[in-house]
Amino acid sequence: MSSDRLDLGDARAHLASQPFSVLLGARLVSFDEHGAVLEVDARPDLLQQNGFFHGGVLSFAADNCLTYAAGTVLGPGVLTGGMTIEYMRPAQGTVLPVAP
Repeated sequence: MSSDRLDLGDARAHLASQPFSVLLGARLVSFDEHGAVLEVDARPDLLQQNGFFHGGVLSFAADNCLTYAAGTVLGPGVLTGGMTIEYMRPAQGTVLPVAP
């Protein structure tokens, strides 16, 4: 792993080292100078009572995707300093794709 830049393989290894990301089955499908895209498959244990993705899954995905997008420019040491989530509509479907 480079000390100041990550490539897709490095970023995927980093995501795989996070137990919570593994628990959710998150995967990084792209990571380059244009940003990052993270996906999570819909599973019954990740949905809320009405069949939509749970808001906690959405917040996780947004947090991680923003951090990875920032990491494409700032390198591997970047962390989320804060974020606000406003849900516009329920997230549904078989895959939750998240891109900043």
